[in-house]
Amino acid sequence: MQEFHRAGVSIVVTTFGAKGSAALDETGFTLCEAEKTDDVLDSMGAGDTYIAGFLPKICSNYTIIDTKEFALAGIREEYRGTISHLVMHAVNNRVDAYLEYELRHPMTIRRYYRQFDY
Repeated sequence: MQEFHRAGVSIVVTTFGAKGSAALDETGFTLCEAEKTDDVLDSMGAGDTYIAGFLPKICSNYTIIDTKEFALAGIREEYRGTISHLVMHAVNNRVDAYLEYELRHPMTIRRYYRQFDY
């Protein structure tokens, strides 16, 4: 986390599932316990829920892309979850194309590749 922060990332967040999360920003480390609940049916999408709650607290200019908002004519509801990663891949490709154009930098070149010890 500290290497990313030193490299210029303003907020670095790591989640630990049921154990909570940690954040590092200019004020230092913040540890957050996970809220306990007894009514969890499935933890699938917990990261999405975390981001949906976290992001509005730190930023007013963001977009959350959810595949359930895309009309998929001919795809039955029970299969949407199975192919949601393919929908996101297509969306990300379009976002990448836009960023390449706006930033005048191909997304195939990783600017930060090998700059950190993983």
